Amino acid sequence: MWDKEIVSKSVGVLVFTSYPRKSIGVARVKVKVTIHMREHKKHPSKERLDELLRYEPETGKLFWKRSGQACGHKINAEAGAITSSGYRSIRIDRVGYSAHNLVWIMKNYFLPMFPNTVDHKNRNPLDNRIQNLREATPRQQRINRRARGFTQDRGMWKAASKSLSTAHIGRFKTALQARLAYEKATSEVEPEFASTFFTDAFNELIASAS
Repeated sequence: MWDKEIVSKSVGVLVFTSYPRKSIGVARVKVKVTIHMREHKKHPSKERLDELLRYEPETGKLFWKRSGQACGHKINAEAGAITSSGYRSIRIDRVGYSAHNLVWIMKNYFLPMFPNTVDHKNRNPLDNRIQNLREATPRQQRINRRARGFTQDRGMWKAASKSLSTAHIGRFKTALQARLAYEKATSEVEPEFASTFFTDAFNELIASAS
């Protein structure tokens, strides 16, 4: 059996000094273990963003403070373009960045620590008002997406979520029952992030009928 003593630690690299426990006269052996630690793509600093962009808090939009012939934008024009994924992307120093990440940096100096990300509360990827942005864990991001939460399985409807400690929620006769069960289960775990669209609509329907 081997003991391991950490002798140095840096980003992505751990160096161990290893040696047999009950052995005499055995030289210590240094073992370098490389761990690939993921992190967010490097973004421009708040100072750089404040130099180039003007933030409009009422709409969450970003506008150029300067004109740039090289990239074709004009002063006071809205920065960026909408991508195929539905998010607005802004090119700064020839690199594209998501607008909501830039807004977050301009207001909070730094992005959330990886793997946490910036999330849109109302699920609208173009609504970058700071009050609509929040830090979210990967699980919270998954719950906040408009997932169906159910599938058809052997004549029944199975509700499940990988974001829960127990993925299987239950089996139901109808798709609506499965969806309501999914919303109930996820809202109990992450009430601020879970989608309750069908539950709210169903409750409104019952209230209007009574």
